Amino acid sequence: MNQVVVHFKNGKVVKGKAHDIYKTRRLFHLEVPERPGKTFVVQVKDIKAIFFVRDINPPTQGGMGHLKEGEKEKSYGRKAIVHFHDGESITGYVQAFHKEDPILVLVPEIKNNNERIFINKACVKKFKWLEKETTKEFVNPFA
Repeated sequence: MNQVVVHFKNGKVVKGKAHDIYKTRRLFHLEVPERPGKTFVVQVKDIKAIFFVRDINPPTQGGMGHLKEGEKEKSYGRKAIVHFHDGESITGYVQAFHKEDPILVLVPEIKNNNERIFINKACVKKFKWLEKETTKEFVNPFA
């Protein structure tokens, strides 16, 4: 089971465990600590992002530093920035970019409790590749 923190579109945040989250599926099952053994069906259309975490209740908050140049680029794809409709943004590495998938998978640039993030493409306002020599910008590529 994966430990996750689910951010819903309505601003609600729920911590729990899930084992059937795939970037091509439109729903998954979530078990919350308050109701062990009971799972809830969560629709991808209702979420903003799913954060896969090392510790569901970390002892401290904050980052552990930026990744060193090249540390994750080769294994996790191309560097990009994702801007959400609500004004938040996050930078990380994207390995595959398929328009038909409802989820975009991003490995965060900053080392912290987050291992990877599944982002609901419907919540993305702007997506931009970040490259050393040139910058290719795609505005609303998921529409």
